Amino acid sequence: MFRALRMAAVAALTAAAMAAGAGAANAQMRYDNPTMNGAVVDWCSSWATNCGWGGAHQLCRMRGHPRALSWNTYHPGRTWVVGSSTYCNGPVCQGFSQVTCQRY
Repeated sequence: MFRALRMAAVAALTAAAMAAGAGAANAQMRYDNPTMNGAVVDWCSSWATNCGWGGAHQLCRMRGHPRALSWNTYHPGRTWVVGSSTYCNGPVCQGFSQVTCQRY
């Protein structure tokens, strides 16, 4: 009987640990190649201003998340600058290839 109780306790603890780990993994939301208005989202929140975290944070907030956690960029040739409501065209335009947002 003691062995059965111990095995049940170990199973319960294992299940709780797995659920906690799943919750931590779900605390993030990743967006690959995010687009708006038919173009990759520019990495600046407005034209050549607040680039990097500012642009990623703006995207996350627009999608209902509290903040950006990480991002990667590339030069797609055309991007949508969200805060300026305009396109950037050319080789200098930098957009997000990936943005990870905090869920909670």
